[in-house]
Amino acid sequence: MASDIIQVCVVTTVAGILTGRPESIRRKLYRVLESMSWWTPLGWIMDLKTCNEAMQKLQAIAEEFAKETNGKQLFYLATIMMSYKDLERLMQYSMEPANQEIAKRLKKILEVHKELAEFLM
Repeated sequence: MASDIIQVCVVTTVAGILTGRPESIRRKLYRVLESMSWWTPLGWIMDLKTCNEAMQKLQAIAEEFAKETNGKQLFYLATIMMSYKDLERLMQYSMEPANQEIAKRLKKILEVHKELAEFLM
């Protein structure tokens, strides 16, 4: 039987109001997130493949921000498990990433799961 659980990465920003150089670093983070992840009410969500691809960019931005702000954290990244149905529902209230190839990845994962679940019924 197909698993009803999917593993995704969630990124949530934690920095407060910023000015100067830290604000430009935060904007750099948002450009990466807007390109590679789905904006949802829960935070920025990516499939694991995309998360692994983005990790080096995100780490570089985090280090740059920490250096500029004496060790403050810019974002929180977590890998979470959620049901396919919950993810599908969450994506109904989300904004797609600018990169359409990446947008298709998560849609394809959900589509394949749906087909597999129907096949097994």
